[in-house]
Amino acid sequence: MAKKFIYINDIRVGYATSAKVEPEIDTEETPTFDGPVVDGTEDPSHTVEIEKLRYGTIKEYIQLEQLLINMYTKGYPIKIIEDVTMKNGNMRITDIVYDCKLDGNDYELDPEERTVENLSFKGSNRKRWINGKEIKKTV
Repeated sequence: MAKKFIYINDIRVGYATSAKVEPEIDTEETPTFDGPVVDGTEDPSHTVEIEKLRYGTIKEYIQLEQLLINMYTKGYPIKIIEDVTMKNGNMRITDIVYDCKLDGNDYELDPEERTVENLSFKGSNRKRWINGKEIKKTV
C-alpha cells in the first residue's frame, strides 16, 4: 500500500481521506478550411480538493484552521507526496501546486460517522517530481 502525505505551507494535513489535483485546461478549437486548429494554455491553473477527518490533536487542528483563514487572501503551496512500490523498485511522486487560495471549506455532520471536512483551493502552476527528477515539458 502506498504512503501519502499532504502539506499546506509545510503544515501537515493529517487524517486525509482523499486528495485530487485537477488542471484547468482551457483548450480552444477553431475550425478552418484546412482542418481544426487547437490552442492550449501554457501554464494552466489548478484546483486542489482535500477531504479529511476532523481528528488529531487540538493544537494541530487550530494551526490548520488559522492557516486556512489566511488563505482567503494569501496563497500558499500545497504539496502532495506519494510513496509507492512498483515492480522494479520504490517510486516517490511529489506534486506542488503554488499560490493556492481557499475556495471552499465545508463539512457535514452525521450522527453515525466521523465529521469529514471538504477543502478546495485554486492555485497557479504545478510542478511534479518523480524520484527527485522534475517532470516538465520537453518541446
